[in-house]
Amino acid sequence: MMIERTKDAKKIKSILSIDGLWETISDDNATKDNFIIDADKDCYLLVKDDDLVVGCFKVEAVNSCCIIAHINIIPKYRKKYSKLAGLAFYNWVVSNDFIKKVTVNIPVLYENVKKYCLAFGFKEEGLNRESILKGGKMADQWIMGITREEIKGALNEFN
Repeated sequence: MMIERTKDAKKIKSILSIDGLWETISDDNATKDNFIIDADKDCYLLVKDDDLVVGCFKVEAVNSCCIIAHINIIPKYRKKYSKLAGLAFYNWVVSNDFIKKVTVNIPVLYENVKKYCLAFGFKEEGLNRESILKGGKMADQWIMGITREEIKGALNEFN
């Protein structure tokens, strides 16, 4: 698995708009038509197995040492590639010395995503109440995080 940065907004949008993925990453007010990709401001990472793109991660700087990650694996590749993609992401984080902390926000509707993050060593750090519109209702999001040192420990456990 490899992680490759891309600024190709058309490619990013085509991946994130895939049925089955789009519904989980968007809120009720977003549409595939009004979904804007700013690949100059935000960092988008393609997750690849040779030439096969299995996902796209969005990484945003929170400050000079912390990022928020949006991990998006294409549904038909999740079973085969979710663990490998997570490990590739952790290796990417470790290769970027400035990153000391990674956080994620997960709508409480997606218990499976929370379990995935827990399996990778993320800790539940809080709850962002009524912060995303899903299914016509405001939903909470779990705030989860992992430190650089915890990522290194997780990589050692997985290897």
